Amino acid sequence: MKHCLALYIVFTILFLTGCGDNKSYVVEGRVDGLTNYTVYAVTTDDHKIKIDTLIAKEGRFSFVSSGDSIAPVIFYMEEQSAWVTVWVRNGETITVAGNVNDPERIEINGNEINDLLTGFKQQNKGASKDTLLSSAENFIKDHPASIASLVVIQDYLMEDEDPGTLGRCLSLIESPAKEDLLYARLNTVYHRILQTTPGSLAPGFSVVDVKGDTLTLDSFKDRFLLLAFESFACNCYDETYPVLKKLRKRYSEKKLAILSIAFDEDPVEWEQIARKYAISWQQGLDRQGLASPLLTLYNINTLPDYFLIDNQRKIVAAHDSVGEIEILLRERIK
Repeated sequence: MKHCLALYIVFTILFLTGCGDNKSYVVEGRVDGLTNYTVYAVTTDDHKIKIDTLIAKEGRFSFVSSGDSIAPVIFYMEEQSAWVTVWVRNGETITVAGNVNDPERIEINGNEINDLLTGFKQQNKGASKDTLLSSAENFIKDHPASIASLVVIQDYLMEDEDPGTLGRCLSLIESPAKEDLLYARLNTVYHRILQTTPGSLAPGFSVVDVKGDTLTLDSFKDRFLLLAFESFACNCYDETYPVLKKLRKRYSEKKLAILSIAFDEDPVEWEQIARKYAISWQQGLDRQGLASPLLTLYNINTLPDYFLIDNQRKIVAAHDSVGEIEILLRERIK
């Protein structure tokens, strides 16, 4: 099943290493293959996102700015369909060179972080998932004190969400990278992943259903609970709701509870969906939308997302499809 709404965790990375002067940094780009000559440079300033618009002439562009510490600048090209991340520090000149049709091979050079990350990408272009994970871990072992290792963890290991690999790689990090704010944020995400790993006790929650009643995890005590996290924007109902309806008919309420939690502010849309699909299970509405703490609590990066919790409050399945959960239920509920 394809996820229809991606929620990207954005790290606003502010580093502790200062430069000691007020010079600017310069990024000089030469990117071939551009059909749209507008390039956007995205930086963070005082925890605020700043977007600068650049015009590339014959593939060349230049960006001059300054910052208090080493930090990322993301350059978006081709109407944001391609991008590269450049690590900058005052007093440095960074070069960006390559073809927009192959962004993974665009070379970024000018300091240790960019050089290391460019080398890693070049060496692992087209690598299988297993090879990539192994290469990432070896890279971190070779460069435990570099911020580049934190970036490799963020870019290549967080999406995999294997707590064993993540924990092992984070334990390799040494100072000064270990004192960096990015390390603290990655460590926070790692522990959030741990709390939603199958076998862990499900985090408690509180949500108001469409009738105005408050539901918590204890509301489903002594039953299996299928949690469906959704959004009106998903438009995934034709694919998933037939399965949920089938499960509702197959298993009694005493054995299996099904709860859809919608992250939307307007209940009218959900009332329309409930009527259209004749929803026969409980529905919760989180009017905080995509700002809801529930998304963080259950480590949800994409919607829809599905969890199965057993009658002992332990997570049986996390981030699985309804089809995969259907198979697990056949094994667990007789």
